[in-house]
Amino acid sequence: MTSFRNGGSSPAPTHVTVGELNLRKGSGTEYAVQRILPDASAVTLLARHGSWASVQAGSLFGWVPGHCLRTLAAPHLPGSALKAAGLEADVPSGPPPTHITTAILNLRRGAGTNYTVVRVLVKDSRVAAMERQGTWSRIYAGTASGWVSSAYLSPLPINRPLRGIIALEPEPYRTTVRLNVRKDAGDHYATLQILQRGAKVNVNGSLRGWKRIELERGAGWIPATHLERIGGFELQPKTNADAVLRTGASEKFRVILDIPAGSVLTVRGTRGDWAQVDYDGHAGWIREQFLH
Repeated sequence: MTSFRNGGSSPAPTHVTVGELNLRKGSGTEYAVQRILPDASAVTLLARHGSWASVQAGSLFGWVPGHCLRTLAAPHLPGSALKAAGLEADVPSGPPPTHITTAILNLRRGAGTNYTVVRVLVKDSRVAAMERQGTWSRIYAGTASGWVSSAYLSPLPINRPLRGIIALEPEPYRTTVRLNVRKDAGDHYATLQILQRGAKVNVNGSLRGWKRIELERGAGWIPATHLERIGGFELQPKTNADAVLRTGASEKFRVILDIPAGSVLTVRGTRGDWAQVDYDGHAGWIREQFLH
């Protein structure tokens, strides 16, 4: 445990609380609550023990979660004393924000409601999303890291270049399940509307396993794996460029052979961005973009 005490009987505040905090008699949630400290309460850091901090709040001494403290302008103390007291560790930092919260959220230690709450995030908090696990996202909120429900994160507006999007001639498809239409090609983007199973849509673009569809106003994105083409391909289209035939409908599957541009194929079916074809006595899968 690191500790630091100023020589005076009433030391100057070193930190403020982030959120409403319980001031406890010991370093753990099993200890009794002495007082509830309002958000932005000025306190003096006295010691650290694991993830807990011993503080003085007015005339009271107690413990609060260390990650719920934000450093005030550094008092006139030697740098070594500040480091020993752990004051330097609370300087706000972290990756740039990528999302904004759409509701008041509990930031948890793990991906589930069974994990303890690190802190409470107010609505419209700017956070940096780092990874996803099921319906949960690991984020940074300032210097604090934890997990929140992905449903309550909305991407910050960005000017993402259209590089990588494959423009397609509009073609009719049908949804095979109930789908969220997203603002961009990814399930972490905001939902524009919901399509029921069997809904007919016109596809005019493709990117990384997602299809861009025409909407009444603008466009949206849905997963290619949940679409089936209405009418299908010609039975024997030609390849429009050199391509490869794979054992499955993904880049991870083994290559069977190379297919030169202008080769005639027989289409058996489709799955997302891929078509199941016969070529030169071999059966396999090829990306739709190579067929015309």
